[in-house]
Amino acid sequence: MSWLSAGCFASRATHLPVDPLAAMQSESQVVIYRNEEENAELVLAYASHRKAPLFERIKIEEGLNGQVARERRRIVVHDVDHLPPGVVSVKQSDPTMRALVVVPILFKDRYYGNLGLRHEEVGHFRGTDIDFFEALAQQLSDTIYRLETAKARQELEQRALSAEEMSSIGQSAFEVTHRLGNDLGLVESYITDIHSELGKLGITNGFVSKKLENIQQSVQEVLSFSSDLKQELARSRATEEAAGEPILLTPKELFEEAAVVPSLPSNVQICLDIDDDVSPVLVKRSLAADILRNLVTNAVQAMPAGGMITLRGRNVGRSVALDVIDTGVGIAPNKLSQVFDLFFSTKGSSGFGLWSARRNALRNHGDLRATSQPGQGTTFTLLLPRTDISAS
Repeated sequence: MSWLSAGCFASRATHLPVDPLAAMQSESQVVIYRNEEENAELVLAYASHRKAPLFERIKIEEGLNGQVARERRRIVVHDVDHLPPGVVSVKQSDPTMRALVVVPILFKDRYYGNLGLRHEEVGHFRGTDIDFFEALAQQLSDTIYRLETAKARQELEQRALSAEEMSSIGQSAFEVTHRLGNDLGLVESYITDIHSELGKLGITNGFVSKKLENIQQSVQEVLSFSSDLKQELARSRATEEAAGEPILLTPKELFEEAAVVPSLPSNVQICLDIDDDVSPVLVKRSLAADILRNLVTNAVQAMPAGGMITLRGRNVGRSVALDVIDTGVGIAPNKLSQVFDLFFSTKGSSGFGLWSARRNALRNHGDLRATSQPGQGTTFTLLLPRTDISAS
């Protein structure tokens, strides 16, 4: 449930009969923890009241909530001093609570978190109360799934729109570079004409000659930049046209292709870290491979003194996250928001590479994001839709 914030999750809970249930259960406390897949933690999202402190975060491997998260089943504890068979441990934030019920918020194979009930009285919860509480958890999971599905559709539409906008920008840039080449290409002949005319007039002026030389040098730099960008845009367009239909690939296949770096410096290592349960992705292979190769190349360049590049694959909500993590110099916060802009570069280049990579990600119904801390490396994350989750 990567997109649901704690506030959104809590608002969904309060629109369901959570508080009436708490009233029915007298002094029972209702607690909701949401699943945070990225950190393998359960994060407190809602509590009906706080008579005692609650854990803000619980590791998946910890306590009763962690066991429910791992096993995806309801667990009822009538007395914390006499745990039922199969219950490993109870991690208590409030030792006065004696009876516990924890139910997974589960829709098919999508696990969103836990709904819990606590009371000071041993054996407080009865069968009908527990069944009702489990039905409430199901209602909550249905609501979250519908919201998640609606948001996924909105994001898909927005990504398609962004990809179209970026294509328009690329076309405009191509036309501008063509125009620059035509118009600025005439400057050299103009300068030659000026020198010729000055010679006919018998005029020798070092200042004028120097300024004409400066003009010619500046124009050549612009023409060189324009020519490089035009070639990159044309090459990108040709790659897109030749990309073909999407095919099903594993993250391991994509990473192994990206990890083949010609002339990899001896002080740079590349390692793969791919979760066993990571989903395949349906992508246009050449576009996805270009994205990851570009990111790996950038990572190598970000580590002039050497370091480690980790290629990590994992499921995150409805997406597969393909991370390219370096241990390089990092990116300053004021520049991080610009790294995907066309013409922006920290290396004196056209800035085309990351702009093109994000456009290709969008064209694969995904996205490309970056996080970084100066001096602590950078992580670029390619998000692609999971193929094991229905889009409906």
